[in-house]
Amino acid sequence: MNSGSFKKLEHALTWLKWWMTGLVALVLVGAFGGVDHLLEPKKESVPKVRDMAKTNSGDLFVADVENGIHIPSGMIAEGDFGVVLQNCLACHSSKLIIQNRMNAESWRKTIRWMQETQNLWDLGENEDKIVAYLGKHYAPIKTGRRKPLVVEEWYTIE
Repeated sequence: MNSGSFKKLEHALTWLKWWMTGLVALVLVGAFGGVDHLLEPKKESVPKVRDMAKTNSGDLFVADVENGIHIPSGMIAEGDFGVVLQNCLACHSSKLIIQNRMNAESWRKTIRWMQETQNLWDLGENEDKIVAYLGKHYAPIKTGRRKPLVVEEWYTIE
């Protein structure tokens, strides 16, 4: 093997070494979710259940309710709202509840499905409270056609 071939082989092996190092680094970064978690703590996008439920005195956090809506969850803060927060938001986002409008019977069927397939615990006496709250506040809404657009200022297209 002459020196020219040896130099080419050495160059190829050096390139391969750096390429493999980069590949391993990419795999490790991907496997551990990148390095963002090392730079700054992750802010929670979903409030914790303990922050949204009841205080020790049993009262809802009044400061978190505006115009009847619980700000952290976006849910209607009325009736057995605290029971719903404690039981439903332990597993999923309130957005899942808000976007799925069902009658009381369908909410109960959904609870049964979650108990059979998703390991939801027995809600006991809270089940009727939860179903009543959801059936009242998150029942289907008959809207018909969309509301007409409100145009404050018309203009002419030329």
